[in-house]
Amino acid sequence: MTSKETVETPVNRATQPTPPAEPPSQPLPEGHLVARIAGEEAVFEAPIPVAEERLPPPPAPEPGPPPLPAAYHDDAFVLFARDPFTLWTYWDFAPETVRRAMEGLTNPRTRLRIYQGEHRVRDLDFALESGSYYVSDLSPGERYEAEIVFVGDEGERQVGRSNPVVLPNFGPSPWIDDRFATIPWGMRLSGRPGDLEAVPGEHAGEDRGGWERARRGGASEGWVGVGRRSEAGSLDLFRRERAQQEGR
Repeated sequence: MTSKETVETPVNRATQPTPPAEPPSQPLPEGHLVARIAGEEAVFEAPIPVAEERLPPPPAPEPGPPPLPAAYHDDAFVLFARDPFTLWTYWDFAPETVRRAMEGLTNPRTRLRIYQGEHRVRDLDFALESGSYYVSDLSPGERYEAEIVFVGDEGERQVGRSNPVVLPNFGPSPWIDDRFATIPWGMRLSGRPGDLEAVPGEHAGEDRGGWERARRGGASEGWVGVGRRSEAGSLDLFRRERAQQEGR
């Protein structure tokens, strides 16, 4: 027997704690079958993660204005000038208006009629459900109106008649004189060009009443200034240059 004896102490393995089992880093291969067999809720309730975390529902959208209606049914029938040769019209008749116009007519057909002054120049077949129509190859500078009628075996009945429209003239405008308006610094604008309000100042009272409302043929109403400098305008410049050449 040696001088140094090694004594081994028995180890009681039952008293040592068992290390916790590490969860698998990846779902089990058969985890994708849980939803098909046990249902979707079982996927999220399973002890082993077999699906991603369920996201919260998106927030409800804030209430906004109601959408615009597809039709107003206000019996509107409006005619516009698209260019010197073309008219565009749209309509929005109420169902009751259409039924009254069709009542008592056999095999009713819709017709769009175009009047140039007092003379009917077009009689067109069209679909009332289209809601609009282009009429081309017209005469510039003329006044037109449109009418929609139902034509049946017993006669015809009007559905509506549009507003009158004057097509613009073709070519450059006959106005060759530029028009200007000089507004003093001391004059206050109170809304529209026709409502000029004079205030105390250096130029108070100048050009007062220098605006008037004028109509231009074939166009909508506009505001035109008639109080302007005597030297303003291309025509006045041409006249002065011609007078200088003639030695006046």
